[in-house]
Amino acid sequence: MADVPTYEPTTIIAGDTLRWTRELGDYPASAWTLIYLLLPIAGGTAIEIESAADGDTHSVDIAASVTEEYAAGEYNLVAYVTDESLARFSQPQLSKRITILPDPASATAADQRTDAEKTLTLLRTAYDALVSKSVTSTTIAGNVYTLRSLDELQRQIKHWTAVVLAEKQARDPGSDRIFIRFQ
Repeated sequence: MADVPTYEPTTIIAGDTLRWTRELGDYPASAWTLIYLLLPIAGGTAIEIESAADGDTHSVDIAASVTEEYAAGEYNLVAYVTDESLARFSQPQLSKRITILPDPASATAADQRTDAEKTLTLLRTAYDALVSKSVTSTTIAGNVYTLRSLDELQRQIKHWTAVVLAEKQARDPGSDRIFIRFQ
């Protein structure tokens, strides 16, 4: 079994078991409870995560059946400690941005392309239809495309191709590398 991390995650996958521990010298788990709040950036329901004491270590262990209910999106994680007297102290050093990814086990066959990839596909389809059929307009996916200038359509394709490549590079920084092995 993998070691349990001693820090909060930056990415959570809904439907996965979630575990980590945290030691707070001034606030041992034997006397204090560490509570995390995941506050959705785009609005929605906050998620509260309460740690359990493992000696003086704060321990988080959340079952997959609980995280599968987490809504995908961007969240701000904030934390505070509290004790039996209801004293409360924020822990700003634990604050961070967290991404919750959808549960891959319940993913549908929905289109996984980014908006830029969808736009580029539509532009290329329109270009092909307009050029190959020698027409001045075509309808694709309910959108009417009128040829004003082939040059303008090519500029748009070039622009969106660059956007798609930038997105791919951001997701996988090493994706533009080619590896060659000599024997």
